[in-house]
Amino acid sequence: MAKLGVSKFIQISGLLLLLVVLPLVSWYYLNRGYDYQLQARSELKDLGAWSVDSSGIDTVGYTGIFTIVNQDSFRDSLLRQTLNKLIEQFGERPDFLVGLIKSDINVSTLDLSDTSRVIYLDKVNFHSELSFLDGMLYLSDRKGTVRNSYNYRSMAEIRRMVEHIALILPQQPSSDIIFVPESEK
Repeated sequence: MAKLGVSKFIQISGLLLLLVVLPLVSWYYLNRGYDYQLQARSELKDLGAWSVDSSGIDTVGYTGIFTIVNQDSFRDSLLRQTLNKLIEQFGERPDFLVGLIKSDINVSTLDLSDTSRVIYLDKVNFHSELSFLDGMLYLSDRKGTVRNSYNYRSMAEIRRMVEHIALILPQQPSSDIIFVPESEK
């Protein structure tokens, strides 16, 4: 008789675990993720559009990080380190680029590890509704809208920028598994 009571307890406990506890835990984590998404997306604002005149560069369709570079920023190792990490993390994406806006015409190229995702723009050809400041990184979406600005000297802002980039970059299609059955012998 005691075995019957223990097995009933195990059955009822398992049923409660499957029907009550696991759905509640799942709902809790899904709700936290939803709240995180809402908070992160609310931080992305419309700060104005930007465009480039007579450069032959089409940047529509790209998610980008832009910054103004001058003689002082070329000496700043923290800027180079931040840009290199961004290129390392997102450089494989064909729809990501880093735009360096040269305020001094005689500025040479910035020493970056991978320059295939980097474009150089002259400040005279770059137009924006927002006035860009030195020491700031600007995130723009695929439509050419500046969404937020970040101080590259603040690690907390850089972390948040990486989260925002991941939010606005479109999902890459997953590779499909193709099953090819063997022919019978």
